[in-house]
Amino acid sequence: MDVKVKTMENFFDDNKNILESSNVNFLIGSGISASILATLNDLEDLVEYNNDVIKNQSSSSKKTQIEAILYWRFFVESIYPLVHYDETKKQKHIGDIAKFFNVLYRILEKKEDSNLEKQVNVFTTNYDVFFELALESQSLYYNDGFLGRFNPRFDMLNYNVSISSISNLNFKKVPKTHFNLVKFHGSLNWNRLDDQITFDYNYIKKIVDFYDKYEGLFRTDYEELKKLYSLEKFCKSNIEEKYDEFKKIFTNRKINDYIDFIIDYKSNFSIVNPTKEKFTETLLSLSYHDMLRLFSTHLEREHVSLFVFGFSFSDEHILKITERSMINPELKIVIFAYDKKSLDKYLDIFLKTNSSNQITIVFEEDKNINIDRLIEMYEKFSDKLYKEKRR
Repeated sequence: MDVKVKTMENFFDDNKNILESSNVNFLIGSGISASILATLNDLEDLVEYNNDVIKNQSSSSKKTQIEAILYWRFFVESIYPLVHYDETKKQKHIGDIAKFFNVLYRILEKKEDSNLEKQVNVFTTNYDVFFELALESQSLYYNDGFLGRFNPRFDMLNYNVSISSISNLNFKKVPKTHFNLVKFHGSLNWNRLDDQITFDYNYIKKIVDFYDKYEGLFRTDYEELKKLYSLEKFCKSNIEEKYDEFKKIFTNRKINDYIDFIIDYKSNFSIVNPTKEKFTETLLSLSYHDMLRLFSTHLEREHVSLFVFGFSFSDEHILKITERSMINPELKIVIFAYDKKSLDKYLDIFLKTNSSNQITIVFEEDKNINIDRLIEMYEKFSDKLYKEKRR
């Protein structure tokens, strides 16, 4: 695999037409919202290790408690802050994402090739609603897979809908710039109803009520967990060592309460849980694999680009599809590395990939590539493109 590492300035200088001259896709992960919602870090590995322990032992009461506290940690650190966090910081974050989508919109509006769609496919593993709130704050058209207003229902076929406007001059259809929002891991505003995914307008109340219901059960456990993670030695331990520490501090008490919590958690939130198995029921599994096929289909097209931001490629299915797509000579993949650690991880993954295609990793030694830096460069790119077209 040919992997090029470039600075942000060099990348945009060398690829000034990449957005304007391709069918654009973004793959965005939890890194974009890490300032508000915690990323998984070691959580998936711990849940998976605990599941393996349960399978191999006849008595699993303590293992059930550990599973429960891990899910509670996930809820408190990666879901609850969506509604219980500094409102000013939340609004700034939504505003930053809105600026990002707005500048993409301005660039796509300048597309002149009628063979290229005026749309951005945003594929994400994020289950929060920051993208939707940001898009609506700018009155930008987007398609989240739902159809209906009073009782919206999710259907993959809705992503096949194109959006056009009618010209007042000649009454011809003009493609409307819009965003397809594809959420691989489900969303906090999804509900399961029989064999359908429905829209949950009351997701905030559901999150608050769930926290109030179980905070008392986990108060002591969670404090013990935070003490562990405050220890440098513990944080540097491997999964087996961390798990042994868990077993020392968590006792087998109120086991039925923990079982009820796990059942209630999985039935309340229609999201892919932090395990390699991923699914608790068929409906989410089918939707997930349908979205993977959509992702694969878009990467197999002509004149196609994929921009990756805040995504670690820890989801093995998404990684494999991305690697397989590299046989497409038309595909341009650009990965924005947040820092040196991220750069090393991307290099470790893709230098092993057997492909003649090329990946560009954008990295800067002197600053982290966060959402603010990304906006800054895309705005410069948009201004430059606009000046060129005016000549």
